Amino acid sequence: MLLVLVLASASQAHADSLVVRRRNSQSQSISFMQIAGGNIVKQDGTQAYLDGLNYKDQFKSRLNEDMSKTADWKGIQDDFGGMASLGAKTIRVWFNWIYYEPTPGQLDHDQMTSHMQKVVDIAKANGLFIVITIYVKNVWNKGAPVANWLQADATSAKTDPDDPNFWLNDGDFPGQQRALFVNLWSRISSQFKNEPTIAAYDLINEPFNKYYDQQPSWVQGVPDSDPHYPLKSLYDLALSAVRANGDNHIVILDYNWVYTYDMVFPRPSSDGQVLYDVHFYNTAAGNSVQGWDVTQKSVGPWSGKAPTGEQVSYTYPDVTSAHDKTALRSRFTFLVNAQLGGYPIYIGEFGLTENTSYNTDVASLVVELGFAGLTYFEYCSDETIGAVQVLTPIMAFIR
Repeated sequence: MLLVLVLASASQAHADSLVVRRRNSQSQSISFMQIAGGNIVKQDGTQAYLDGLNYKDQFKSRLNEDMSKTADWKGIQDDFGGMASLGAKTIRVWFNWIYYEPTPGQLDHDQMTSHMQKVVDIAKANGLFIVITIYVKNVWNKGAPVANWLQADATSAKTDPDDPNFWLNDGDFPGQQRALFVNLWSRISSQFKNEPTIAAYDLINEPFNKYYDQQPSWVQGVPDSDPHYPLKSLYDLALSAVRANGDNHIVILDYNWVYTYDMVFPRPSSDGQVLYDVHFYNTAAGNSVQGWDVTQKSVGPWSGKAPTGEQVSYTYPDVTSAHDKTALRSRFTFLVNAQLGGYPIYIGEFGLTENTSYNTDVASLVVELGFAGLTYFEYCSDETIGAVQVLTPIMAFIR
């Protein structure tokens, strides 16, 4: 995972008030979170943030990766209780599409939304908000390969019309998968449009979205399409399907993965309830002394390092090598300017390390600079990066 840069537009919106049981066992009125004036707010005008934890690998294990056994819902309940006790407020929950479409073209909407409903109920019982996140792992059944149909990677555009590049190509198979994607979000929205426990929908985690000189023909009929970024057109179709249900939940767009150097930003969505997701993995990923030295060209490379994604070894903090909080702050400059321009930024992932100095420096900067949310990657009690002693200092910055 590398730095992902994204932008969003903001507008005023209204929301309904509903009642949810909070962690202190007292009932209080809350509303759908909405974007207004560049911030996330509740209906009473108070500011809110999507601060908390990612729940991926341990959730995947609890669900049972090949779906051959009954899911461990008691374990999932315990996990949500643990995240609540740590002080998290929002949990970014990952649902792997491949689990629900083991045979291409046969997506089990009912099972996926049933699992989502159970997670909503568990989150509500623990006074937590969730972000529903769809992701795709290109393996199935304990590592057996399947078609990598949902990731348009760095291969050249349109070399094979049936190549499974989800938003890129014009063939029947990617067309079928695009229709499934839009229909899935319509089904999710139809079921959960009145559910305030869901803070936001994250349409898909970390897609590839590079600049293409030529647009696929399917994009031409999509209103407000961007001919160079077909993913934006797919997002617009999914957004339209959600809004057609009368659903005004915040929608999170992961606009790009790995294609960060010299990138040209696509036009932001015209939808007013959109956050754009940034995954911040600079300087200390993997463990306490390993990291990826990656930078946006507009910020500039760190001293002595090229911004090409090479893995480097160092200690954090190390002022002499410019691996410190000052350097981290410089990495946020581009995003600060974007947010000042009215584009709310959500730090959907950061961390992946037991280096407390790094984690707390990133969290403190996110809070200081006023980004819309921070969710550490990840809560996973059987890994060192998710241990209580690693998570507790981060939770001190939850707003």
